[in-house]
Amino acid sequence: MKLNEKLIKLRKSKGLSQDEFAEKISVSRQAVSKWELGDSEPELNKIKSICDYYGIDYNYLIDDNETLTSAEKNLEFKKINFLPLYIGLFIGSIIIFIAMLLLSGFLPYICKISYEPDFIGFLLGSYDQITFIIYKIIGVLFLASSITFGVLTFKKLIKQGYIKKKDKKIKVKK
Repeated sequence: MKLNEKLIKLRKSKGLSQDEFAEKISVSRQAVSKWELGDSEPELNKIKSICDYYGIDYNYLIDDNETLTSAEKNLEFKKINFLPLYIGLFIGSIIIFIAMLLLSGFLPYICKISYEPDFIGFLLGSYDQITFIIYKIIGVLFLASSITFGVLTFKKLIKQGYIKKKDKKIKVKK
């Protein structure tokens, strides 16, 4: 792999634009562009700056014949599978949400169970109107946070490619 190809790969592995990379090593964007196009090569002091920034060996950057090295292996991003984590967190939030519904007194209303203060008093230990209101507020806040968490998780799964959006095609009638 040639120097210009390595520079492109290194920069993209960090997710940097040419401007951002140029700023990090104190050169102009045009200089980085010329290096990546192969029109010119960086000076020795800039090669040292590049190696220091990426944490790679000087020989890796200069040697054209070098095969896959440990530095290159470290630069390759591994896609971490967050799907089980998201599913676990979502199921956990549902379980906590149901527990909060029980504590807040909303579950009897939702399930059409007759409302009896003794039922709530049994769950809370003692029935107190202020405590009951506080648990209702906590339940509503937890409901809002659970819905928000679910929506954000769903968006994250779409962004990471676990769920694919359907393309909406607009049909024009003639």
